[in-house]
Order: sequence, then structure tokens, then C-alpha cells
Amino acid sequence: MRKLISTVDEYRALASIEDRQRRREAWVDEYEAAHPDVFTTYYSAWGDRDRREAAADGAPRLVETIVAREARMRSVLAVLEDRMARAGVGVEGLQTVLLVGVSTSNGWAAISSGVPSLFLALELLTDGPGDEVLAVHEAIHAVHQGRVRDVEAVPETVAFALYCEGLAVAASRLAVPGLADSQYLWFDAAHADWVHECESHSHGIRSFVADHLDSPEDDPAVAGVFLNRPVDGLPTRCGYWLGDQMISDWLAAGMGVDELLALPPRTAILRVREWCDSNGP
Repeated sequence: MRKLISTVDEYRALASIEDRQRRREAWVDEYEAAHPDVFTTYYSAWGDRDRREAAADGAPRLVETIVAREARMRSVLAVLEDRMARAGVGVEGLQTVLLVGVSTSNGWAAISSGVPSLFLALELLTDGPGDEVLAVHEAIHAVHQGRVRDVEAVPETVAFALYCEGLAVAASRLAVPGLADSQYLWFDAAHADWVHECESHSHGIRSFVADHLDSPEDDPAVAGVFLNRPVDGLPTRCGYWLGDQMISDWLAAGMGVDELLALPPRTAILRVREWCDSNGP
């Protein structure tokens, strides 16, 4: 891995400021200012500047947890390369960022300062195996983004999201084996009923997704396929489940994760369509 960036030292300094107003000001002027590239990327999509004051207010209460969590995640990341190799993926050149944000997202992938980057928000981790799965899941996305970033007009459609999210879920199962499906699909053990619900709605999920493969993934009519929003009477985020089914079929047929990551986006979409046609209701 290329390097690891952590904002925890600066966060500890922030948390030590007793005056609340001074601490709120220091969140921007000192804490974020120490890592401008990190927070520019964060607020470009995943962070919410309106939540800065609340995050600063909570720092003294949260700081001990954050310090312990950072130490644990450093240990997790130390074996990430080996875990990814188990899934058939190299992570050379991947940058990792451990930050404390404003409690809006637990992990994501981005190109930050020109480098494929895995971001993990320590305030929203759970201290369980789901954190390891999350790290691999988002690392897969980061590696993938690094490979397709020079491809013109990567399509942000339901079909491409199905491929990307399914790949991250299925690859994380290979890298961190032996957990319940809920851990790979939700990063926790609390969604076994959701998995069963997806299985019982398999016909409807396959039909709905097949009818909307070309829709933008953020179209309000279909956004619940991948976001925690209602979607046509189906389980929310059911696209993760269906994508996992699809990629697992491809892996069982002999394709490797690295081979799938190398597919040009439009080739991947053609294969998604073929799979949906062959595995429809």
C-alpha cells in the first residue's frame, strides 16, 4: 500500500481544548487545516459542513474510543494486502485515510490528490468484524476507481452499480471468509432477516432491476436499489444482494476478481445485461 494518513493526532489536540466555542473554531482552523486534501475530498460528496459544530462538541467524549479504534484499524490495515491477495487483488499504490468526520458515512473510495484512496471514518466504525469487511469492500472500490478513472464517461447506471457493488461484496467474502451474509452486505450481523427478505423477493428484485438497468442509479424512482430508501415494495438496498448473486455466479464459473476489475465498463454492462436476461423471473 502506498501510504496511510491519519487525522487522529490532530483530533486528540482538538479534543483537549476545553472551551466549546474555541474547539468549534479549531475544528476548521486547526483540525481540518492540517489535512486539507483529505477534507476537500470528504466534503466533495460524503461530509456535511453543517455538522462540524456537533462533531467538535462531541470530541472530548469520543476521543478515547477514537484512539483505541485507530490502533485496531492500523492492525486491520496491516494485513489488508494479504486479505486482498486472498481475493485475487493487488493493492499496490492504494492510499488509506483514517479520519474522524462528522458522522455521515462510515467508509468510501475516492481519487484523492490523484491517488486511489480508501477512506474510513473512525467515529462510525463498530469494533467488530464488519469493520474488516468494510475496509476490503471500499478498498475494492478504490482499486476499481483507479483502473477505470481514465475511461471516458463511466456510466452511472443501475447496471454498472450492480456490477461494482456486487464485486465489492463478493470479493470481501473471499478476503474475510466465514462470516454471515449480513456482514458482507451490511457490515453487521443484524440484517439476517433482510437477507431472507431479499431471497423471498428474488422474483420482484430481478424483474425490477432488469427493467431499470439503464436508469441513472440516483434516479429517485430507483435510488432505493442501492440506498436506504423505499423502492417499489422491495427490500431497500436490494441491489447489493442481487449484485452479490451475479458476481458469485461469475466467480463460480471460473472468473477471478482481478479479471472482473479489468473489464471495461461497457463490457461489464453487457455482461450484466446478459446475466439478467438469463436469470430473470
